[in-house]
Amino acid sequence: MQSGCSKPMNTKNEKAKKGICFITMNMSENCNLNCTYCFVRKSNPLNEARHMDRRTALAAVDFLAGASGDHDCCQIRFFGGEPLLNFDTIRETLSYARGVFGRLGKTVVFSLATNGTIMRDEVKRFLKDEDVKVSISIDGDGVAHDINRKLPNSEGSFRLIEPHLGDFLEIDPNALIVTTMTSSNTGIYRTFEFLHARGYRNFRTELVSTIDRGIRVGEEEIVRLTGNYDALADYYTGLLKAGDRVNINDFTKFIWRMIAEETVQYYCGAGKYYVNISSDGRLYVCHRFISNGDFIVGNVFDGITNEARMESVVPSVDDKPRCRECGIKDLCGGGCAYDTYIMFRDFFVTEEIRCRLMECQINNARKILHDLGDRRGEALQGAYDIFRRSYLSTERKGEDISGRIAGIALPEKFEPLRVKK
Repeated sequence: MQSGCSKPMNTKNEKAKKGICFITMNMSENCNLNCTYCFVRKSNPLNEARHMDRRTALAAVDFLAGASGDHDCCQIRFFGGEPLLNFDTIRETLSYARGVFGRLGKTVVFSLATNGTIMRDEVKRFLKDEDVKVSISIDGDGVAHDINRKLPNSEGSFRLIEPHLGDFLEIDPNALIVTTMTSSNTGIYRTFEFLHARGYRNFRTELVSTIDRGIRVGEEEIVRLTGNYDALADYYTGLLKAGDRVNINDFTKFIWRMIAEETVQYYCGAGKYYVNISSDGRLYVCHRFISNGDFIVGNVFDGITNEARMESVVPSVDDKPRCRECGIKDLCGGGCAYDTYIMFRDFFVTEEIRCRLMECQINNARKILHDLGDRRGEALQGAYDIFRRSYLSTERKGEDISGRIAGIALPEKFEPLRVKK
């Protein structure tokens, strides 16, 4: 496999390459679960069988290849719904993409987001042999997970995942655990301990995006959640000092931004270098907008046909009035566009709970660096290797960033940054 892939960091000073380098493909908008916070289910409330057909899938590959512009490496993420419900098309799409990008002299890498309940020997062999990076949605131990991630009959789904926890690590030793934080699931410290003890070493959380007050994180829950983050950061620091190779992306993504010595201009790449593709081939500016036709920007057969919408969804952090003088803006990027849209129908405002969460994560990232002291470069090298493998698409052999981490200037006394009130 070629090396040298890198994911844009959304910084002000980076020389942005032109084109799309990342797509998520909704291989199926059907699912065998009925999770309370699923945004895909909003677009398919009856859970009808909507699988991407072969013609659309191969056209999606051609679209990415044609739209990739200056990018010499692209990523395809098989998404859903539950993508493994359409395994045969995944297999054919991957093979086709390798040929298309190989003829262009470009690298293409693959990842898969799954609910972890569907696994058989054939699938396991394929994902491992083809070096597909895997992320599994798990919200904690059986009790925590089953609160929101249920089967259609309202039974919990963890019993279907637990037998496969070892399988995913065999497929991908850096398999990523993705946990969604809701009003009933703020115990991320316990979730980390539970899954780390089972061999996982790559973690990321997402704050639920919804206006449903029943599951949305509010004032009471954000206090519990930030307290969990404070405790997790201290525990993580101890693991790093002990030489444990583990990546908690909620903290480390900000450390990598500090290494870049550049300020973040955008929260994410939606409308910049990333689009989502629905099962019928429509292009959306982001996968979270799948239930809203206002955010269709084209289709895989005709390409991008609404450039104005592409450019309007994720504004620069400097274009958001509250962000301009905020203490964390240069590491934050202004927050999730989907979140502010569903709350306020406005991309230029910020959402208080998410701002407080971001403040907590950024300050804990800075504190981790401070507490590691002179050992921070060596301690975080392993975390960076995992990060590169799962987020930046391919391993860069021999890349040592310990010196750059050690070179981050830190004040003698730790002082937290503050969100603008």
